[in-house]
Amino acid sequence: RNPKAPEGRTIIYAAMEVEQFEGEQGCSGVATVEVNISTGDLTLVSVQKSPGHVACHISCDGSFAYVAAYMGGTVNMFPVLGDGALGPCCDSAIVTAFNGKAGDEARGGLDAGRQDGPHPHCAYVHVDDLGGSTVYVPDLGADKVYLFKVDGVAKKLVPEAQSIEVAVGT
Repeated sequence: RNPKAPEGRTIIYAAMEVEQFEGEQGCSGVATVEVNISTGDLTLVSVQKSPGHVACHISCDGSFAYVAAYMGGTVNMFPVLGDGALGPCCDSAIVTAFNGKAGDEARGGLDAGRQDGPHPHCAYVHVDDLGGSTVYVPDLGADKVYLFKVDGVAKKLVPEAQSIEVAVGT
């Protein structure tokens, strides 16, 4: 849900959990939907391509939406336009590009074969008291939570040097 939707409108966003989008392998989609609170009717406002396949989670801080692609190992950033719709993807980051190994290699063989690569399954955005946003991206494949600061001016996800290690297999 967009916490800063235009007055009188309820806007929600949906991750389209697919392995190809509009015929393009390795891509998913994200949809902007308006909800008529009186009738419950849904109206499709827009659909955008999301890099990485199997988009599985989307969150929004009102200015941007953030999408985790489970099989693609990516987190994507979309601007929220004036009408509440999502614009085209403005940045994409590969989670393991910043912190090394993923999957079975990172797990030391635990649950071998199950996690053969990165599997970010959430892109949770937190807005601090000063209005800055941080995106937390848990990766089932690497047993880590990656952190990205949002540079709203440059429309970029900036990886933090640190990641949060969690117990193997969690």
